[in-house]
Amino acid sequence: MRTYALFGLTIGLVVVGIIVYRAGVIYTRGTREAQHAVAPPEKARNLDCQLRIKKIQDAIQLYFIENGKYPEQLSDLNDIPGSETFCPITGQPYQYDYRTGNVFCPQHR
Repeated sequence: MRTYALFGLTIGLVVVGIIVYRAGVIYTRGTREAQHAVAPPEKARNLDCQLRIKKIQDAIQLYFIENGKYPEQLSDLNDIPGSETFCPITGQPYQYDYRTGNVFCPQHR
């Protein structure tokens, strides 16, 4: 009789272990990225960098529509303050290709 109780307890612990494991995989989404999760402030700064680039690209497109060409440099954009042409994380200036109108952050390509 004791053997059955021990066997039942062992099966119960195995089932609970499997459930806990699956819940952990679902909670962390089971990716390697979850093991190296970005802290919320870092994620916010990355998002700020992406949003600044998007704002600059929108201003470049507007400049192109109004002038028929891309600006030669980012300082030609009247709508964008000079302080927003730098990455908020690294402080490096954004790279700009005046031939294509593309802007990118050297740190976050």
